[in-house]
Amino acid sequence: MKKLKKNTHLKNYDFVYSLISFFILILVVLLRFFIDKKIELSQLLNFELLVSVLVVFILTSISSGIVKSVTLATEDNTKLDDDYDFMMTKYEKNSMPLIYTNSKDSDFKLGRKKTKSKMLSNNGDCDEYKIAIGDIVCLYNKEIKINYIPEEEFLLPEFSKQHYTELMAAHGGSKTYNQTMLRLDNIYENNNVIKMFFSKTTYFNSLVTNRALDYEIEGVTLRDLYAYGPFLTPLKDSKLSNHLGFNGMISTSDEYFIFIKRGKHVSIAKNTLQCSIAASLKTKYAIKDNKLTKENIKTAICEEIFDELKLEKLIKVKNCNVEELKKFLFSDFSFENNVLYFYRDFLEGGKPQLMFYYKLNVSYKELSQAYEKKADKIDCSVDGHKMLFVKKEDINKIYMTSDTLVIENKHYYSTPSAVGTLALMLKAFDEGFI
Repeated sequence: MKKLKKNTHLKNYDFVYSLISFFILILVVLLRFFIDKKIELSQLLNFELLVSVLVVFILTSISSGIVKSVTLATEDNTKLDDDYDFMMTKYEKNSMPLIYTNSKDSDFKLGRKKTKSKMLSNNGDCDEYKIAIGDIVCLYNKEIKINYIPEEEFLLPEFSKQHYTELMAAHGGSKTYNQTMLRLDNIYENNNVIKMFFSKTTYFNSLVTNRALDYEIEGVTLRDLYAYGPFLTPLKDSKLSNHLGFNGMISTSDEYFIFIKRGKHVSIAKNTLQCSIAASLKTKYAIKDNKLTKENIKTAICEEIFDELKLEKLIKVKNCNVEELKKFLFSDFSFENNVLYFYRDFLEGGKPQLMFYYKLNVSYKELSQAYEKKADKIDCSVDGHKMLFVKKEDINKIYMTSDTLVIENKHYYSTPSAVGTLALMLKAFDEGFI
């Protein structure tokens, strides 16, 4: 027996609305016919009646579209407050946030005009800003010990359980699906050894904790209850899901750096310019034989790079199979040399992040050829829809604040985690890590 294909049209609100409206119109016409069977065809198809129904349908459709567009445009700010200076004030007793000093060659005029962040100082047009990330730990070339207990799973706090449906509804404009993630329960350094402790959580758990911190319900938010400051709650005491994410900068072999313009349906940071990779540590990549190791985390990061940048398109360029391509692309990647920093993101209540940098073993030209599109408009990751390339000699000319990136005299809205990733990469360059 042939398997029936699912009708994806029925999942589309606009399609269903149009279908129902059409049937209502037919019903109105038929009812009039049955009420007066002597009615003539010209009366049945009364022009004024049909026009009235059509006008109501069109106006209702336009109104619905406007409401959906406005809701989508304001969704991120409803879930997570984008006043990053307020975030830093809220966690003012925490370890010093990242401080970045812009180059005098950056477009400070446009940057100052567009940013909402308050300048920390101005030294000869080298504008200095605080970036809303903190608890930064250098991981480069450190001994990392990992403790993972598969049986331990995160339990939602009471407020999230009570208001689960409302908190999930806050993500109505985002495309989401649930999966098992890895929660960072604790991290600390002792005698140059960094210990990391993990358990399990889910993506939906994060949607109703970290990623809806400022969504107000009955005058209260999750940030008010569980991430109120003035210190970031230690990870071991946090009531949030805190799945471990990682953000990274990727450069080509001829030193073009990749940035990603995110789409409008991702769960956070819609329509913003981000670093090359913004992903999370997923069990499907990181857990092997029920164990979590540095090598597994390295594999997970490489798999996300491959997926997010859709590097399978290079198969035609390199004339090889998938496994051969992955081996070629990531043979030089290691946790010790490429995972450079750990930090916590103030925006998501101290959500833990790893920062990495990697020079991909492929040139700008090869990457461009693989996509057969304009180089600055390459269809790319699941989360993004456009690539932007910046030459290494121009990377220091980018103007950066917690909410702004100005690249080649063009302004892009961004987020502290993305800006912090770029700033940490430049810090690593200065300190000779890379």
